[in-house]
Amino acid sequence: MTAAGAALAFLVAAIAWGIPFLDREREAHTGTPTPPPYAEVTPIVLKPGEVACLDSVAVEPSTRVVRLLAASQPVGVPLRVTARGDGWRSESTTSDAYGGTDPIHAPLSPPPHALLAKVCVGNVGERRVRLQGTIEARVQSRSRTAIDGEPIEARLSLILLEEAPAPIVDRIGTILDHVAAFDPPFIGSFSVALLLALLVAGVPAAVVFALWRSLRDDDHSE
Repeated sequence: MTAAGAALAFLVAAIAWGIPFLDREREAHTGTPTPPPYAEVTPIVLKPGEVACLDSVAVEPSTRVVRLLAASQPVGVPLRVTARGDGWRSESTTSDAYGGTDPIHAPLSPPPHALLAKVCVGNVGERRVRLQGTIEARVQSRSRTAIDGEPIEARLSLILLEEAPAPIVDRIGTILDHVAAFDPPFIGSFSVALLLALLVAGVPAAVVFALWRSLRDDDHSE
C-alpha cells in the first residue's frame, strides 16, 4: 500500500501541476524576427519622416499585432507600421500613448497564407523616436534592418502576436503544424501528435511505475 500510495500521490501532483500549466493564458507569439536584446539595447533613432524596414519577416495568417519596444522614449511619437509581401499589404498607425521602454502595439490585417514580408515603421510625428534594437550576436536573424533604404548594423526588435492571450491547450494544433514544418518530410502533424501523446502520457506513467517498483521492493526487503 505504501508503494501504491506514493505512486498515486505523484500522479495526482503531476496532474494538479500540469493542467493549470497547459490551461494558463499567455501571449501567443506567431513570430519573433528579432527578439529584444538580453544585455544592452542599441537604440534605433528615427527622425520625423524616416522609415525603418525589416525584411524577410515570416507572417502567419493568425498574426494580428505587431509589437515594437520604445528605448527610453520620454514622450510617445505616432508611428505608421506597414507590412507587405506576395500581393498582401497591411497598414496602421500607433498611438502616442507610450514612453520609457513601453511596448508599442500596431494592429495588423493578417495575410491569407503564411508568407515572407517586409515590415516598415515610419515616424509620422514631429519629434525623433527611439526604438529598441540590438547588435547582440545571439539574437541576430536573417532579417536585416534599413533606414530609408540604407542598411544599418542594429536589428529592429520586432515581435508578432495573435490578437489575444491563449492557453497552450488551445494552440496545440498550431504548435504541431509548426513543428511538423521541419525536415525530414516524414515528420508530419500525425507523427508529432503521436510523439506528444507518448511524451505526455508515457513519461509520467514510466516515472510512476519506476517509483512504485522501487517502493514495493523496499517494502518486500523489510
